[in-house]
Amino acid sequence: MTRSDKKKVPFTLRMKKELSDRLEQEAEELGISKSAYINMILHKAIKQKIS
Repeated sequence: MTRSDKKKVPFTLRMKKELSDRLEQEAEELGISKSAYINMILHKAIKQKIS
């Protein structure tokens, strides 16, 4: 486990299968995991809200 992994927390999110499938597809196109893709989307949303 790396130092940055210690700062991550597990989070369960329920969503429709269609959304999950779309997120998986988009993440695969970018060559990242669905979890990493969701994190990227959330970071962008927070950054936009702060700006």
